[in-house]
Amino acid sequence: MTINNRDLSPVFSQLTINEDADCSLAVQLANQLSWLIASNQLKPGDRLPTIRGLAEVLGINLHTVRAAYLRLEEYRMIKTRRGTGSVVLGFDPSAVGGQSTAIRTHMVGLIVPDLSGPFYPMILKGVQWVAQHRHILVIACGTDEDPQAASDQLDMLIAQNVDGVIIASDYLPFEEGTPFFHLDPDDYPIPLVFIDRPEQEGYSVLFDAAEAGYKATTHLLGHGYTPVAFISPSRKFPTYQLCFDGYRDALNEYQQPLPAEQIIETAGFTFQDGYEAMQALLARETLPRAVFVAEDLLAVAGMKAIRDAGLRIPEDIAVIGLNDFEISHFSDPLLSTVNTSAEELGVVAMRLMLQLLEGVQVEHSVITLPTRLILRQSCGCRLEP
Repeated sequence: MTINNRDLSPVFSQLTINEDADCSLAVQLANQLSWLIASNQLKPGDRLPTIRGLAEVLGINLHTVRAAYLRLEEYRMIKTRRGTGSVVLGFDPSAVGGQSTAIRTHMVGLIVPDLSGPFYPMILKGVQWVAQHRHILVIACGTDEDPQAASDQLDMLIAQNVDGVIIASDYLPFEEGTPFFHLDPDDYPIPLVFIDRPEQEGYSVLFDAAEAGYKATTHLLGHGYTPVAFISPSRKFPTYQLCFDGYRDALNEYQQPLPAEQIIETAGFTFQDGYEAMQALLARETLPRAVFVAEDLLAVAGMKAIRDAGLRIPEDIAVIGLNDFEISHFSDPLLSTVNTSAEELGVVAMRLMLQLLEGVQVEHSVITLPTRLILRQSCGCRLEP
């Protein structure tokens, strides 16, 4: 079936009808078409088959197809005009509120940028720990840091009638200068809870990134180390800007100038990015005496760059990281860091979601968890492993 110069036969071939199912044939058809639209298999501007044509293909009554199409019109997913047929408008989450919230499904979605790195699996672990004890199924989606995928996944989760969605981190841009996937929770028919998204409206759970930057930097300054450099991913991510704010506040408290030439942003989050950022720092005219690196993976890679340059840690350059990932327990020397309680972020976010689903009054819409300074060897404390 070719419509709008696109062969939609593979899409419409997915439609099936089960006469033994509990729900009506019209609801079955409407739900399947809703999924095809939410999953972007049917795109805005695509035309649905004629009522008569689809009825013949599925072997059902004309009135059944007409009822399904009317349901989709009610949810503002299609528009039907005499003579032009039914045209897809797209998925509008705000229009499916009655469908999505009428009956609890005991499913909660989780959208994260990456399910393989050390941070987000810990969040997932925390979410699942709470959910399992409440007999709730968690549907975890990784976006591979693709903002369009995040948007599509949110629509698909709503189309599958999840009770709520937890969205973690990342403000990658759709285009340069545009905040990633910035949402108005009022536009959605189900509760949304955000993790590690400063500046996001609605219910959210954060770690105190400014406190983390302050704690790490004051500890290094307390050792008498100056100057203290700063390495982080792009400060377009609000979390890292907050880390920088804490770093700057610590320098001000110790009456130290801000060393502009020793503030480095990495190209990304990989070991290679951390290694190259530290190489760039070591190439500057003045070497730092210490570095706060706002990601443990970047910090461990940076430590290798320091050693490769023939310098010692912490005798020549001290290092403190951020997050307390497992790798910090195995680095050489052991990495001092700031624990950001990633698993606890997931626990608190899921508990907050349950409060919203159960109609419990929430005292604070934003919950900020404290951080803990973990002292090992890279900062100069020489604690036993």
